[in-house]
Amino acid sequence: MVKFKRKTDPRKDGMGRKARREPAPLPASTVTALVGATGGVGTTSAACALALSLAVRSGRSRTQLQRMTDGPRVALIDMDFQTGACAHHLDLLPTLSPDDLARPASQIDASVLSVMAHQAIGGVALLSAPNGTESAVSPRTVLALLDAATQAFDHVVIDLPRRFEPWTPAVLAGADASLVMAELTVPSLHMARLRRAQLAPVLGPMGRALDTVITKHERRGGRGSLDLKDVQTALGEPAFASLPMDPDPLRESVNSGEPLLSLRPDCRYVSAIEQLADTLCLAVAEARPDEATEPEQRSAA
Repeated sequence: MVKFKRKTDPRKDGMGRKARREPAPLPASTVTALVGATGGVGTTSAACALALSLAVRSGRSRTQLQRMTDGPRVALIDMDFQTGACAHHLDLLPTLSPDDLARPASQIDASVLSVMAHQAIGGVALLSAPNGTESAVSPRTVLALLDAATQAFDHVVIDLPRRFEPWTPAVLAGADASLVMAELTVPSLHMARLRRAQLAPVLGPMGRALDTVITKHERRGGRGSLDLKDVQTALGEPAFASLPMDPDPLRESVNSGEPLLSLRPDCRYVSAIEQLADTLCLAVAEARPDEATEPEQRSAA
């Protein structure tokens, strides 16, 4: 009797579960800034999930003792001081006070920042302020805080407000990756195009692009829906990445305060965030061909 081999799905392991692919090597340091083209596109959800994904990757290259003694190596900074929601998404309290944001920039360093970033979840330290504190913010202090964060943490994810703030160009120019989050709608793509044109003079001299991530993307749209090919037409280049419409897991995560990566690790949104993190890591590594990845540097040390 001839035995036929059973067809296997390369996406699943021998037990029928989804196979875990190896993530892209994590660069030694990254700064990623996200800004929404319009409101309600899911910028904060993506920022929180991306920061947690980078923390998981960073944790794989560290021993348990290192994780306990070194503390979080990833910082999530909510720079929307008027309506920011990172703390709400992670069920944490704001960590910055109006006095912190108004203090002289010369008083902000890595040691002061470590005191401010006293709340963490999933290996991510949060830096956020109560809503409505934008009037107390000193632009120099914001930039000093970001500079200190890049010294104190290996990886920094920044949730920027849609409003153009005095520090917006400097933050984007200093980031390794700057992402505009947009939906597949004409108004959202139109605003993404305007935002890219507005910031092109800032990023152009730095040799960095403002990439577009499409959110709430469904492969099978209804009548009159746009698809990813329309991004090329509207913006002159393809989307950097796309995130699916996955409302139930996202709603459950926000309402419970538990990170989506641990609550629903097999959902479509987590898979897309992992792919986004891979794309970012590869893009940063390509821009720094002479630098070692994080595991290589730590093992060499």
